[in-house]
Amino acid sequence: MSNANITTAIKYGFVVVAYFVGILILGGIVAAIGFALVGVGGSGFGDASGGIGAAGGVLALVGIVVGILGYVIIIGAAFGIQYKIISDGVARGIETAGGLTGGRATDADERT
Repeated sequence: MSNANITTAIKYGFVVVAYFVGILILGGIVAAIGFALVGVGGSGFGDASGGIGAAGGVLALVGIVVGILGYVIIIGAAFGIQYKIISDGVARGIETAGGLTGGRATDADERT
């Protein structure tokens, strides 16, 4: 921890939080649109018998798919930001340690 500058760490933390908030907003908007479509599709508009009708059923199905897409955006972004945090930490550790091999030739270097 002694090699990490506190101001750099705080800036990095704010960038990560801003990214995650942005993805939550984007995914939340997509999910809300999906739920709105489900509400319109399943609200009883359609045939005279009170059912949702073919058009309402299709609209509700599209709403479900769009809502699921919103959740997939949020979950995918959460996994992506976790991957980024880990890979940035590993890269910083390798950089601080002076590289993977410490200046020695690797097997891949010897083969070329």
